[in-house]
Amino acid sequence: AIKAKQFLDEHNIQQVLQEMVQSLLQQKPQQPFEYMVTYLQGIKPSAAQENGVEEDPKPHRQASTDFADTNVLPDLKGFHSIAARLLLQEPALFDRLKEVKTSKHKVSLIRCLETGLRNKGHAMVKTAGVVCCDEECYAVFKDVFNPVISKWHKGYDPNGAHPSNTAAGDIPSELDLTLASNAIVKMSRNI
Repeated sequence: AIKAKQFLDEHNIQQVLQEMVQSLLQQKPQQPFEYMVTYLQGIKPSAAQENGVEEDPKPHRQASTDFADTNVLPDLKGFHSIAARLLLQEPALFDRLKEVKTSKHKVSLIRCLETGLRNKGHAMVKTAGVVCCDEECYAVFKDVFNPVISKWHKGYDPNGAHPSNTAAGDIPSELDLTLASNAIVKMSRNI
């Protein structure tokens, strides 16, 4: 998997495919497969690549700025995350929280936003755009985390409790269990 990712990154394949799909959706041609073949055939190596000069394989990502040192939010207009949209709608939110840090690990808001700032994402694939760097972040930066989590989980209320009922007898009897061939339970926790 790591070698496959390195290959995709090295040849900028993900970005090319994303751009092709975006173009396909804008053009909506009668023959979409022919359009995709023509699109891919039109991609030629740059002069730098032909001469053996290495180019940045990830031009859609921000340069390697250490955002935590600058504590300056870049222009978020080209970003496609939930956090970027929130901060575009409420620019004063970052200004109010940019100097605040968690007490234990001294994590700033810009550090939580860093992963979302390094990758602008794609309009068709929304990401959170923010990560919790320590357990205090949820409380210290709740004005950012709560709306992002609510949007990600379609209306999650920060004061609500997740309903949990593991009693097998409470499964409705009108379910047709012959239709299910298997069930997958996935659990994760981010702390």
